[in-house]
Amino acid sequence: MKFGKIFVTVFLFCGNVFAQSNIDFTQIEHYSSRILENNYYRNQDLHYVTTENTMVYSNDWELVGTEEKNMLMENCYLTITSDHYLMIGKNDYWVNADDLHISESSLFHKEIVYNQIRPEHEWVPVWYDEVIKCQGDDFKKVVYKYAPFLEGKWLPDAECWWYEDYTFSYPCVFRFQNTYLCLTTDGWGVQEFLIEKIIERNKAYYINCKSIGFYIINIKTMFVILKIFPG
Repeated sequence: MKFGKIFVTVFLFCGNVFAQSNIDFTQIEHYSSRILENNYYRNQDLHYVTTENTMVYSNDWELVGTEEKNMLMENCYLTITSDHYLMIGKNDYWVNADDLHISESSLFHKEIVYNQIRPEHEWVPVWYDEVIKCQGDDFKKVVYKYAPFLEGKWLPDAECWWYEDYTFSYPCVFRFQNTYLCLTTDGWGVQEFLIEKIIERNKAYYINCKSIGFYIINIKTMFVILKIFPG
């Protein structure tokens, strides 16, 4: 489901630090034995550039080789695999989306970027510091103050309220990479964005991106969250 282009501004005074690591995808047990040919997204004007020793995979998740730094990849797709990894490439030639950046675009500082293989840290709104300091159910008042659309939220498949399961503990999470942006809301709604341009100016990043998410969330809710993020 596409909602068109969206502009996101990211300031550098909030969030957490991310660790980078280069892990072989063949070491991961995938839900599917193949990278399925669905959920493909492309902007023909986008050209991607490899990082150092970038690993390349086939549709069967076999490691077929590596590419040197600064190799240009043209006319490629960003795809979301069945087990929710984001890859970029085409025709049995796929690269971890984390290992690429967009040509002629700014790059996020290394302390901002998210690692989808080792997701140790994520960005949350600064007001969530108040939630962490709460005891018992007191945190619900803080959450509902800043995110009133979550009040009474219930997840049928989880059979619990979102705050009763650690998987759904954060009502708003951002994941920034140099090729994509991911936003989760109410612990369940997930929205991916294909980044088309990153501009760094005056200690802030301005992101031109296009919605490509595979989970559908209320677009009005998403813009409410963007409005209150980071503060």
